[in-house]
Amino acid sequence: EIERMSYIGSISNDFIINLNRAICEMKLGDMSEAQKYLERAEVLLNDRNISLRYMLLQEKANLMKLRGLYQEAGFTYEESAYLAEKYGFTSGLAEVLLDWMDMDMIRGRHESAVKKADQVMSLIEDDCNCRLERKLYSQMSALFKARGDSEMALFYLEKYMETEKMISEALKSPSIQSFSKDAFSLEDLSTLRVLAEYSGIALNNALSYKKLEHSANHDFLTSLLTRSSILKTGKEMY
Repeated sequence: EIERMSYIGSISNDFIINLNRAICEMKLGDMSEAQKYLERAEVLLNDRNISLRYMLLQEKANLMKLRGLYQEAGFTYEESAYLAEKYGFTSGLAEVLLDWMDMDMIRGRHESAVKKADQVMSLIEDDCNCRLERKLYSQMSALFKARGDSEMALFYLEKYMETEKMISEALKSPSIQSFSKDAFSLEDLSTLRVLAEYSGIALNNALSYKKLEHSANHDFLTSLLTRSSILKTGKEMY
């Protein structure tokens, strides 16, 4: 659908589209299709967007990881991390390290995974990137569980859930926009105002339910998760 939109046309956008399609195919388990889109993306790289090569290498490494080619994936992650750092993509570097850390955990290389987690923490500590923090805390919880450290596993599970809540709160401010000039008429604006009022009521109801759910799952005095909630969430994650 995005490819058919008229305002999408630059080589960089075509590169990103093919890269994202490769990611989707990997999520769906179709490695051959993922490989095809990665090859298309590689053809679209040129001198103008060479700085994006780290993204291609990252997904190539992810595909190798899914195929069990851990040694080749390690070399590719290393090159991807080098390029992300070279071109100043701090968040991109953190993403690469998290995917690399995931492979270390699969291979049981816990010390190496901890080192990468420390690197990620230093990269995102001033960035306020909730999405990366959520991914990091989830992986840290799984890592400490694998190491038999239940206390730290629960600590990072708590942080993961706090970050998840922050992301959920941030998603309560939708906007309606258009790439076309004067796309909305006065009638449209009137309709949108009515929709906004009803949406506000629905969101308030949802928020009230969330507060009730929070009260049921958290201790009244400490605001920490109850034991049953922790066990339930841990079971769902693992």
